[in-house]
Parts: sequence; structure tokens; C-alpha cells
Amino acid sequence: MSNLVPGEKLIQRIITNDVRRVDFDLDNWIKDFEDGFPRFVKINPKFRDHYWGQGFSNRPRIKELNEQADAQQIEGYRVIEFFPDRENKDESYLLMGSPLALMSQVSLIMNLHLMNKTMNGGDVAWLGYPLDEYLRAKPRTGITMQIILTTYKRPPYYQVGTKWFSRRHVTIPLVDRSKITYQAVRNACGGSQGQNWGEWSARAYVSLDEESKGIHQMVSGGSTEATAIRNLEKFLEFTQCKIRKITANKIDYTKGDVARDPDRARYSSFDVYPAWLSIWNTKLVQLDDKRRDGKKTLSGRMLSKHNKLFLYPEREPDNWSSTVRELLKKGDVD
Repeated sequence: MSNLVPGEKLIQRIITNDVRRVDFDLDNWIKDFEDGFPRFVKINPKFRDHYWGQGFSNRPRIKELNEQADAQQIEGYRVIEFFPDRENKDESYLLMGSPLALMSQVSLIMNLHLMNKTMNGGDVAWLGYPLDEYLRAKPRTGITMQIILTTYKRPPYYQVGTKWFSRRHVTIPLVDRSKITYQAVRNACGGSQGQNWGEWSARAYVSLDEESKGIHQMVSGGSTEATAIRNLEKFLEFTQCKIRKITANKIDYTKGDVARDPDRARYSSFDVYPAWLSIWNTKLVQLDDKRRDGKKTLSGRMLSKHNKLFLYPEREPDNWSSTVRELLKKGDVD
């Protein structure tokens, strides 16, 4: 019979559970997490019918980097790369720690991702992490514009139980301010007719000049190689960068995770329409740091302007141009 008092029993049970979790195989939990824990019945139908409300092809992905069974015992920790949306390779988080710590980190980031994500096209809200710290960690050079295209012609987006929904984006670095007009952006997206996307991907490598080390990439899609490149060329008009190289490749939807997607047959050819755009105008105000012999450092204040502007109306919405002008002002970030 145990001589432990109730409080000591609880502590002993916690210690035992922690020891058990040290050897916890992340694979089982990862599969459940990526699929949105399908074993459990959720109240919200969005989570019940979709993978975190994002659809199969956009469900989260966790890639375990040190997969050896004894990685934690030898190295002392586990390492993963976490993608809240597996289709968006530009957003990932490198996390490390015990299995229990990783589960906590991933769950927090995923729910913050869902909170930040605009489910019906409203303004983005930055929650849980200071914007200046985020931009200092992931700085943007100059002005960046991201155009969102969806298979729906207008809101509400992410409707449950209706027709198939897919979302695509094109990110444009070092934007030419003089070319951002409502009709110009809508026309690049194909206007009311939209663009035809599909199983081909076109990628442009761009930079300001040949001597520049800052190579940026722009990606677009199409149902054929020619269509993908043609779609990409329309968006290239908005960057100040010069094109260094354009490549195209066909995506094989019969392999990997997408092979299990029940909607994979749709990916060979589908139409997307202009939904909204976001503009990032950031400026780092550097400060002299006496601890570093007066050298300029990243300890300054990061200032940013960021907004979301609809593109689906055929006519330019009120205040659209004035909002863009405000976002594009040089050095006036509040």
C-alpha cells in the first residue's frame, strides 16, 4: 500500500506522465493534428467537414527533422518544421523541444494563424505577437503586394457545404508605386473572367540589378505551361525588379499528400478571380547602440503599414485609391 499522501500521488502521476511523454512518438499525434482530429466530433461544422476549415490541400503540415527514434535521448530535443498551410511554403516555423512542448507550440501557432486569417475578407488582425517584433524577425524590403485569387467570384469566402473553394496568391516584391491602380490590378487578374490556373506552376527569379544579391521569386499557376507563364507575366508588370529567369514545372497530383485529396481531379484546370490585395510598407528606424560602438543595429523601432483592399467589385470601391496612396507613402509609416 502506498504511503504517499494525495498531493504527492498527483505529483508522482505528473512525473510519470512526463517521463512517458519523453518517448512519445510524434507521428500519431501529427497525423491527428494535420487532419483536424477527425476522431472527435466538433460542434463547429467547419472543423467537422474540413481540415481546420482550410480544406484537404491547405491543411497544416508538420515535418519532423530529426526523425530517429532516439533523437531526444541523443540530442536532447526534437526538431520540426511547421506549416500552418502546406500549400504556402513561405510561412513555416522551426520549432524544437520535448514532444509535449512541441504539441503546445504547434497548437498555439495554428490557432493564432486561424485568428489572423480573414475568413470573410475583412481586415487582418495581428494577435498574440507584437507586429514590430514579427517584422523585425521577418523583414520586408521596400513595398510588397500580395494578390489573393479564389474560385469564388465574391464574398462570403470559405462557405461550408457549398461549391468547391480554393485560394491562390501571388506575392510581388519591390512594387512600382506608379502602376498600382484598381483597374490595372483587376485586369492583371483577368477581371470578371478571372485567370485559368491548374497543374502548371511558373516561377520568376527577379532582382533590382545584376549585381544585387537580393533575389526574389514570384510564382503563378496555369492549366498549361504557356498559360502559367502568361499569367505570371501580367503580375511581373508591377515590380521594379528585372527578370533574371523564368522556369515552369508540372505538378504531379498523383504523388504525395495531394494524391489522397478527393478534389485532386479539379486541380488540372480551374478558374480563379480577384478577391483582395494586401500591401506591406515597412520601415526600420535604426538607432545607435552604444553597446556596439555606435553601429546601426536592428534594435530600432519597426514601423509598418498593412491593409487589405477588395478587388472583386467591377467598379472601384470608395476610398480605394486614397487608401492605396496612404499605404504607399515613403517614410511616413506611423
